[in-house]
Amino acid sequence: MEIEIISKQYIKPSSPTPSHLKTYQISLLDQYGPSGYGRVLLFYSANQDYSIPNRSQILKQSLSQTLTRYYPVAGKIRDNLSIDCNDEGVLYIETRILNCCLDDYLSNLEVSSIFKLFPDAVSNVVSSGAPVAIVQENVFTCGGMALGCFPWHVIFDASTLSAFLKTWSAFARNSVEEALFPNFTASTIFPPNISFNLDSLAMASRLFEWSPSVVTRRFFFDGSVIANLKAQATRSSSLQNPTRAEVVSALLLKSFTAALLKVKLRTQIPIVMNFPVNLRRRATPQIPETCVGNLLFFATLMAKGGEEFDGLVWKMRESLSKLNGNVMKSLQGDGGWLKLVEIIGKLHDELFSDSGIVHIGLNSWCNMGLYSVDFGFGKPLWIPASGFGIKNYMFLTDTKHGDGIEAWVSLDEQVMAVLEQDNKLMSLVSIDASPLELGNPNPSLPKKIISSMSKF
Repeated sequence: MEIEIISKQYIKPSSPTPSHLKTYQISLLDQYGPSGYGRVLLFYSANQDYSIPNRSQILKQSLSQTLTRYYPVAGKIRDNLSIDCNDEGVLYIETRILNCCLDDYLSNLEVSSIFKLFPDAVSNVVSSGAPVAIVQENVFTCGGMALGCFPWHVIFDASTLSAFLKTWSAFARNSVEEALFPNFTASTIFPPNISFNLDSLAMASRLFEWSPSVVTRRFFFDGSVIANLKAQATRSSSLQNPTRAEVVSALLLKSFTAALLKVKLRTQIPIVMNFPVNLRRRATPQIPETCVGNLLFFATLMAKGGEEFDGLVWKMRESLSKLNGNVMKSLQGDGGWLKLVEIIGKLHDELFSDSGIVHIGLNSWCNMGLYSVDFGFGKPLWIPASGFGIKNYMFLTDTKHGDGIEAWVSLDEQVMAVLEQDNKLMSLVSIDASPLELGNPNPSLPKKIISSMSKF
């Protein structure tokens, strides 16, 4: 797949940022967040009602309107504590994908080719003076498009990204009443601390690593399979209303553990699953979902092998319950950084107390509403996971229709080979199906779903 850059320009806010808002201070939780760019791609089919230049113009004009509300996004990164809101704008890159139609690309998808649709400037470390966000509009020869949005992860978690895209698309459709107003109170609730110098990336790099032996597979769970998993989890425990993400994650963790034990020729092995949790809804009172920032923290789940499926679902819910309103309250105010250092210290000890611990990461973008992002030329055809290729990592995303989940699983090739021989798991999923099939209300996928599931 050959890609040609057509243009680069900066999109500025439609109205200048007031002088008293020229410096944006990040929050304490933002200080702990990833320092690179976040990544999301939204694939759209060609729309005959919009020419490519017309569509691009709509995207740029509406982005300019959006930046007036999300004014820090149009600035430059000053340092690890603040943004210079100088209205220089978002870097907007237009490309053309030569001799390749969108349907052909998705029908013969090579996961690694997704990286080609990212700007070269997108990296895991962002330096002072870099733009807060980059947008790349990749246009296929048929007129289909992969629209990439790459904001600084320090102030953009999935909730902030979702709100930003919904606001941008509302302006594009001239539905101003649907455009959201961002909340910029994070640094007031969680004041930053200049002496807080934890290198969070060092911990992350010890937990997860890129490896040439990693294999990524996409597991599609149909809504009916997930409904059966929910029923099983509630029948065998007192757990109420397990989520789609909880049951799919627990099943994948159980299967991964079994595969790992076979590869290692062990009966038990300490395994820790780490997953980020949105803290907004766990605060008392709740923090608005439109609050800008990386308001996340890690929850952990301990396993050794041999656990029942329903027990792992319970452990996941229990891990989430530990991040409650009392914890959130302790992180607020001027003394919050001391509590955060204490929590991080305990987390570090838990994660690295045993050199034999195997870490597996989980991230879920389920229920983020990204498939509703319509700029006026239709809803997304497909939204891939934003992170894959990291050893021992699972990323859950919604599918366009129904209550299914597309799970991106990246494992060492030996472990993946054993996992693919797990007959119970394989009877419930379709692997690496074309996104065009997943986009249909009644996809013509292999009928591997069983009506009466045996206990996991």
